Amino acid sequence: MKDDIDRILIIGGYGRAGKSISRLLASYDQYEIITAGRTLAKAQKQTEHLQNEFPGGVFKAMEVDINNRKKLTDIIREVQLVIVAVPLDYQNSLSLIDAVLNSKNAHHIDLSPGKEKHLAFNEMKEAIEEWEHLFLLDAGFEPGLPGFMARWALCELDKPEKLLIEGVYHDPEIPDGGIKDIIGHNEPAYIVKNGTLKKACPFKMKIAEFPQGFGKAISVPIWMPELQSIPSKYNLKNMAYYHAGINGLANIIMLSWQMIFNKFLPMNVGVSLFRWAIQNFTKKPYGGVIRVTAENSHLKREITNSHNELYEATAIPVVTTARLILKNEPDQFGFFFMGEWVPKNDFLHNLQALGMKVSVKNEAVEGLFNDYKHHLNALDEDIRWLALKYAEEFYVHDKCTKAEAIDRAIAKAEMEKRNL
Repeated sequence: MKDDIDRILIIGGYGRAGKSISRLLASYDQYEIITAGRTLAKAQKQTEHLQNEFPGGVFKAMEVDINNRKKLTDIIREVQLVIVAVPLDYQNSLSLIDAVLNSKNAHHIDLSPGKEKHLAFNEMKEAIEEWEHLFLLDAGFEPGLPGFMARWALCELDKPEKLLIEGVYHDPEIPDGGIKDIIGHNEPAYIVKNGTLKKACPFKMKIAEFPQGFGKAISVPIWMPELQSIPSKYNLKNMAYYHAGINGLANIIMLSWQMIFNKFLPMNVGVSLFRWAIQNFTKKPYGGVIRVTAENSHLKREITNSHNELYEATAIPVVTTARLILKNEPDQFGFFFMGEWVPKNDFLHNLQALGMKVSVKNEAVEGLFNDYKHHLNALDEDIRWLALKYAEEFYVHDKCTKAEAIDRAIAKAEMEKRNL
């Protein structure tokens, strides 16, 4: 074993998300991957699977209880990155923060949202900012990508006015921990209307039509903490996030649980009902789609991320972020949502390299350069998007002809990709 390889501790590494993250990490880079959790036998079994699949890799198993602060601190002192693939409450968030801050150079990525976790991080903000450690919260497909995609779409528009996020996912085999996250999601839904952030009616529905075979679905408004700063930062007039959930019956159970039944029934009842609904009524295609549409007065930009396996889709942004952290020591420390911290172009390129399907449409710009459609369609998706962006700049601001704008834009986009 090489002494200089980075050590990654994956807490919850034998869960479905943890397994996907481990496999992706082992597929693309050489790390020492430590599968950890409360049950050592499960961690050892997962480690054996990894060793069989990746014979040249370095894998270990470890028993870890996040609430055992002393043991957790001793373990994290020996690693460069901690990936937390289990839900976090207030107390174990404090334990993790303390353990990372007492390490030499460890950084932190977590996946699950939660009010208690966010409360703990906000309380520890001053202590975190005194040290050179990076904490990235709510990473993954959802949460994670909605915040990144929204910022990406908006930062490329001049004076954006509207933002619409839409999501759907189908998976009949979500584990109980994931179900608890879904039905326990207790963030009130918000929308921005005429520049004002206000609570949305949970029964306000819209029909969304999704690509990749998902088709039309009834969607309801939701909200995520990673979106909180976006409306004011970009001075948006209107913003909403509509989600179609998994299937109609599961959605009814989730809404009923959040509004009524959680007040007098134990969580395991809600988990059982939801599991029954997704196992018996979820139809193909499986996987998920997140679509972000940003608009200003003359341009609409639509970005879609999709994958046909939901937990692989969760792992890809996490692994992309982990590789970016370990490849170059961060120069920005503290705690952030994933979408606030990751560098746009590097992140996008790596998402696609790891298997995420990314589509970008620029309606007004594509219409402007419709005569050159055959040139643009021959390009890779990420180069095509950059070329359209630069072509618009060269044509509008530099007063180039359309042909000159396209040629210059493609050259600049290809050079930028080579330099990634």
